[in-house]
Amino acid sequence: MVWLECLRLYPPVTLFVSRETSENFPLDDGTVIEKGTIVQAPVFQIQRDPILFPEPDKFDPERFDPELRKGMHPMSFLAFGAGPRVCLGSSLATYEGKIIAKNILSRYRITPVTQGDIQIISSTVFIHPKGKVPLRFTPLNPSDPVILDP
Repeated sequence: MVWLECLRLYPPVTLFVSRETSENFPLDDGTVIEKGTIVQAPVFQIQRDPILFPEPDKFDPERFDPELRKGMHPMSFLAFGAGPRVCLGSSLATYEGKIIAKNILSRYRITPVTQGDIQIISSTVFIHPKGKVPLRFTPLNPSDPVILDP
């Protein structure tokens, strides 16, 4: 649930899901998206939509409780895309992410070095923090090395 909430808040790719319309598609305002038009889904904005995710900027892993997920709109979480072109590596990425997090968190306490919010830059495709994000990794076992100490 923590992994999915992290991906909801900070999807690695913010504008990647694109599809070509197979027929004319009328919108509520009378506009028609014509057959053959490439449409891109703004993943970052969808996953922070307050209609889909109340308090969208709040970190709340409980949103991804398996029972609550059953009621989620199927296109509200697009960190790995959706449909027939969903990322083939999503299971591997999830497995690797969990293993890496487990290995780090079982050996270190991670604390931010500076206080305040981290500015996020969402370029055309990727999301990343503005500038450096200094962290301190304090070993839980004193014999482990310190990874970064500013």
